[in-house]
Amino acid sequence: MIVKQAMLRHLGSRDIEFISAVKEIREILLTLAKVSKERGMKRFLMQGSGTFGIEAVMTCTGPPNGKWLIIINGA
Repeated sequence: MIVKQAMLRHLGSRDIEFISAVKEIREILLTLAKVSKERGMKRFLMQGSGTFGIEAVMTCTGPPNGKWLIIINGA
């Protein structure tokens, strides 16, 4: 029920509360990954499904002519 209640409020991308929340999430991501911006690490949020996120990471991190080994567990 908490999620549904939260969804009743609309925050636009220029609202101060939204900007603050995104900034906090970005800082937490650095902490979780145990890296820092001072060492050149960047982080950003992407909107989309889990599949979209995986495809984005594979596209951005793989070598141009590289190959991937994908293991399927049947699920």
